Amino acid sequence: YAKAVIARRAKLAASLAAELGRSDEEIEVARRAGRLHDLGMIAVPEELLTKAGPLSAAEFSEIRKHPKIGADLLRPYAEFGEVARFVRGHHERYDGTGYPDGAAGAAIPWGAQVLAAAEIYDALVSDRIYRTERMSPESACARMGELAGNAVDPEVYRALMTVVARRHALEFLPDEQPGGHHIALPLAPALELLRQ
Repeated sequence: YAKAVIARRAKLAASLAAELGRSDEEIEVARRAGRLHDLGMIAVPEELLTKAGPLSAAEFSEIRKHPKIGADLLRPYAEFGEVARFVRGHHERYDGTGYPDGAAGAAIPWGAQVLAAAEIYDALVSDRIYRTERMSPESACARMGELAGNAVDPEVYRALMTVVARRHALEFLPDEQPGGHHIALPLAPALELLRQ
């Protein structure tokens, strides 16, 4: 995986944790888990990771092993205990149809639910080898709405929509210059403008 993909997902996971009111320590755990969530992919054959066409059932079975492998690699290190739980559960689905354990609802660790939403959203708005066109943030949000209550925890979905809306607003805040040019603002002043 590219560093940029990992960095985006880790940042989004931390933003979701913050929006959900988690502590600074929990936000950092979410960020660390975001950086390591696909660690188990190191055990997946390269040809599966770069395959342009659909995966066979056997190939998908290989891919499905990565959350458990990643968690198993982290588990021996005490400082990664919670991260390992989040990594293992990041492909669980809110409705219980995910993997590797088929956990549902509150049985899925909160951080795994955050990682799942971050990974799905990022996949929708990013270029993918198996798809010709990425979704706009608006289309991705609509798709995520369809997944709320099924693949994604509804509370995490609401947090995601808030985070995405805030990011979108920050990208398009008008400056004070004539001609309607747009500028990026530092976060604190931009948030103050949003509160007005």
